[in-house]
Amino acid sequence: MKICLFTLGVIYSLSITLPANAWDYPTSVDVDWIEFNHSSSNNSVDIRVNYSTNITEPEWDNGGSTNEKIAYVKNQSVKVQARFVIQGQSIYSLKVGASSSGFGDLDYEWVLFEDNEGQAYFDCDASVPGTVDIRSFRWDWDYIGVNGDVFVGQPPEYYGPKAIETTGTHTYYTLLGTPQSPMTEPWTVVLNYACDWAANQSTESGVATKITENAYTVFGNSHTYNGYYTKAVPPTFYLTDFLNVNRADCQDMSAIVQVFTKAVGGTNITALRIEGAFAYKSILPVGASQWQTGTWNFHQVGWLLSKVYDACLKLANPVRIPVDENINNEYKPDLFDSGDWEADTSINYTTVY
Repeated sequence: MKICLFTLGVIYSLSITLPANAWDYPTSVDVDWIEFNHSSSNNSVDIRVNYSTNITEPEWDNGGSTNEKIAYVKNQSVKVQARFVIQGQSIYSLKVGASSSGFGDLDYEWVLFEDNEGQAYFDCDASVPGTVDIRSFRWDWDYIGVNGDVFVGQPPEYYGPKAIETTGTHTYYTLLGTPQSPMTEPWTVVLNYACDWAANQSTESGVATKITENAYTVFGNSHTYNGYYTKAVPPTFYLTDFLNVNRADCQDMSAIVQVFTKAVGGTNITALRIEGAFAYKSILPVGASQWQTGTWNFHQVGWLLSKVYDACLKLANPVRIPVDENINNEYKPDLFDSGDWEADTSINYTTVY
């Protein structure tokens, strides 16, 4: 009888001290892939590498062979889809989430497994930042529940989350708005320039200003002004060719301002052709090392809400790259010397190769 009571006492003792062993954890959990631009409501923007190379989903995989950049319009919400692979035959669900110091956390969701694979959608608890930029972050994944039961915070041990792994670095572009034609599916080769140049901007005029100033400076290091050579004959801009040559004219540079601004989501930017011929005052053309004067049959500039954005030159008095300038009161007096000046031909690039 004493033995039986002792045995029952041991069984009872185990029954109240073994909740820790009641959780049947998987032996391993891996994030197999993450898809940002998925079919569910996600607010991710379709982008591609360049004219000929698309980006396919999922954008990140565990094998290290895929880690594509992604794009979002500023202030939008984020939802991603992820797939997981586990080892542990008795596991049919995990409650998974992720934390990040560089972006937002992913809300915990139950992932249902079949044949050791499962996937789910995850909402991010933070919105996309409100300014244009290129940003990066990592996600630290973990799980807090197994087979329908949440174990975090349960007595007697009060367990914490179980770590899975860290994914990333994930890099994303923040855009001003929905990309516009002819860059409705922006190229990463364009966004690498445009989002970096327009970092911290939240208006189209701010974006156009930074793109104009940086296009003059950056392409001035690789291209030299040549008024008899262009890759931007309206309405077509051969951007791929432009990036691989060392010459540029006013048509090229105005096309850069228009196309790059529209890739980031600008809606009002176009180009304006000033018909001549006219003699111009001292300028420093893009890529040039000496100031010069001369005569143009025409000149072409970026044009936004009746303001000039000219990435092709610096004016001399005062020295500046013309941005956000009134054409008649600010820009023309410092450029035009004599001749004919008809600034009334709107140019819109509709095709980019």
